[in-house]
Amino acid sequence: MDFKRKPDENGIIVIKSVLKEEHLLDEENIGAGVFQILLDTAIGTAASEKAKCFAVTLQLHTNIFDSAKKDTLFCRAKVLHRTAKSAFGEGEILDASGRMVANGQASFKLISYKNE
Repeated sequence: MDFKRKPDENGIIVIKSVLKEEHLLDEENIGAGVFQILLDTAIGTAASEKAKCFAVTLQLHTNIFDSAKKDTLFCRAKVLHRTAKSAFGEGEILDASGRMVANGQASFKLISYKNE
């Protein structure tokens, strides 16, 4: 998938993805994996940047409200809670008109960049 990170919005990570035919489940619907990858990437990036370390996905929950074919999706994500070893965040996926088409929550194990 092709991602482009947009400027952050007050600590909220924003990722844009332009969809191609191979991202479709069929001629009219986007595959669930597209939504999951966008959420995992955006929430994981938010967790990693906030903690200044690697973030490894432990759990991802996704709600898809509209899987109809779209050209562009935007995922906005933020961290809601963080400890020294874990982080929890949420994200929402919007279509080009700004309508939410999916959302999700994820938890991550935080791993230091250095061997400490």
